[in-house]
Amino acid sequence: MTTGVGVACLSDSGFLPHYSMPMHPFSAKPSPLHSLLPILDADWLAKVALVGLADLQSYSEQAVNPINRMARALADNAFAWTQLRCKQSPALCELYCSVWMRALRWHAPTVQVILNDHLALALQLQADGLHVGQEDMAVAECRQQLGKGKWLGLSTHSLSEVLAANEQAVDYIGFGPVFPTQSKADAQAVQGLARLRQMCQAAERPLVAIGGIQGEHLPAIAACGASSAAMISALWDKEHWPQRLQQASQRWSQAVLP
Repeated sequence: MTTGVGVACLSDSGFLPHYSMPMHPFSAKPSPLHSLLPILDADWLAKVALVGLADLQSYSEQAVNPINRMARALADNAFAWTQLRCKQSPALCELYCSVWMRALRWHAPTVQVILNDHLALALQLQADGLHVGQEDMAVAECRQQLGKGKWLGLSTHSLSEVLAANEQAVDYIGFGPVFPTQSKADAQAVQGLARLRQMCQAAERPLVAIGGIQGEHLPAIAACGASSAAMISALWDKEHWPQRLQQASQRWSQAVLP
């Protein structure tokens, strides 16, 4: 049962059980870079009382719980990838990401999983890729440790950063925030659609639009040339997330059809 207690209320000194990854056969996965990107943000999911402390601590692949429902919904709505984001301590992020990796590998084996920021954890959990920011570990070091078989993305907020990303070993470039965002307290200045179009033209890698994106924005974002769009608050709420997820998937598919 979901509680209103957020991930931030976990105690680092508490017992964190060892999670072994369930064995589950799945086929080779195509590039996800043109699929909408739902982000599973620990702070946001706790804020809206969708996934809380009790859900993480009592998680089971076979149980009826919001984590398993959300994982299955990602697969059912044909999402090709998702990102796990946790801005807490390493111990708390290990719990959060371990639980979600178990759920996604078991209930959504076709969905590729990108971890935000945590290189060591991405390697430990055998994630499909890593996303880093400008202030995180150097791209070259991340690529060296990940190898060529994993996705690597980099956040950017300006033309100079996009141009610099073109010269680095990244598979995709995140750019934003395109709109004001509720889910990131330290967000950069809002960029807008005109700047997004310019960055899509400048980028030599697929570009993922990030920041404050709502369902009604998706056609305009696709028209700017973005390969994908990341969404958090527009998708995940306590009551209506299944409908929001389905509608967003349909809107994006319609927007990118030739």
